[in-house]
Parts: sequence; C-alpha cells; structure tokens
Amino acid sequence: MHKNKRTILSFSTFDKLLICLVPPIIGLILGFFIPDIAKWAVSLPWIPLKGPFELIVSIRETWIVFATTGLGVIAGIWLSVMAFHESLVMDIGDADVKFTISGVESIFPKARISMVFLDKKQVVLLDLENREMYREKQEMKAGQVERAFTEHGYSWQSVDPFQTEFKRWVAQTPEFETGENALFAAREKALEKSDEKDARELRREIWNVGISVKDDGKKQYWRRQKEELRSAAQVRCNFS
Repeated sequence: MHKNKRTILSFSTFDKLLICLVPPIIGLILGFFIPDIAKWAVSLPWIPLKGPFELIVSIRETWIVFATTGLGVIAGIWLSVMAFHESLVMDIGDADVKFTISGVESIFPKARISMVFLDKKQVVLLDLENREMYREKQEMKAGQVERAFTEHGYSWQSVDPFQTEFKRWVAQTPEFETGENALFAAREKALEKSDEKDARELRREIWNVGISVKDDGKKQYWRRQKEELRSAAQVRCNFS
C-alpha cells in the first residue's frame, strides 16, 4: 500500500485475518479434544513419555476440558503474535528503505544501495562496493517486491549477479583468518539451535569483515568482497 509516497509491503488484510483467527481456532479444537487424545495415547504401548497424558487422564474433574481448551486458545494466540513479530515489513521510499522484523528496525539510505534482488524468498541489498548490507526472508510475491522497489527508482536485478562466487563454508576454511572461521563456527551453532536472532547478529559481524554469507538449510555459503573493491573502499575511507 502507498502512504505519503512510500510503499509498505506486509501481510494483506486477508492474510492478517487468517493469522489472527486460524491458530486460536485450531488451538481451541485441539485443546477441547486433548483429554480424549490423552486417553487414546495412554492405551498405546509404543507411545513414549506417557507422563503428561497419564496426568491428564488421572484428573476426572469436568474442568479439565475447560482448562485444556483455554490453554489451546492461548497457545494459538501466541502463535499468531509470533507470526506477526517474526514477519518482515518493508517500508520503501524514494530516499531510503526501512525493514522491521522482531521489533528491530534497519534503515538504509538509497544513496548507499547499488542494487536489490531476491535470492529465493530473501530480499537482498548490496552497497556501492557490492557487499551485502541486508538479507532477510520475506513473504511477498516476487512481482510485488520488484514493482515496489523499481517504482521508487532502485536498481533491481532478477538474480544475484554474484551467485556463482559463493562457496560452501567448512570448518577451518583455508581462505579465512582464525577470527573469520570462528564467526562462521559460532553462526553454525546458532543455525543448528534455530537461534535466528543470534544467527542474524553473527551475519552482521561477518558482513563487517567484508564477507557475504547466505544459508541453504543449516549450510553456510560465502563470498568475499573483491580485493580491488575493498582497496578502493579503504582509500575512500582514508580521504573522508
């Protein structure tokens, strides 16, 4: 939607309605039937960790159904809240771009952005030295994202022009210094734990040493900023 010459990309009204209603309704239904599910689970010899099910079955009070139903609704509401909290909102203007996810805002002036593209479902921004400044999963259709950026005058690429330069990271990659390998090792642990916040922070640390990183599942792929571009950037910094 457009607002004061800006384009905001986020869930549509229909999507928001579904996210608000579906998880709590599913939670209500599952919660209502949990006592019956518990009785069925206890009767199966191969079900592990029967303790929680046996506890529910042992409570013969009528309020147990209301309790499990209420818990189901609460769990559904929590899922709805997290869906909004963890989804990317893109606020695109003629002068800058603002991304918001998990309560964190990132703002990038247009003058610093050389190109924008989608890598699968991730929106990617490169700076004037072709280093990644931002990479995050988004839920919009590719055409919507492309149209929003091009309408505001950003250089849009249909594919990552540097995709052939990415290599898979392995422990103690010889092209890296010890500290760089340590950052990738720490990020690998974050990915294994599905700790998105830590993985996101470590990605920024890796960007700061001039390396772009992207993921394929739990695998990390990298490309280093070209030496001639890095040298040019250093010269500019020395004169600024």
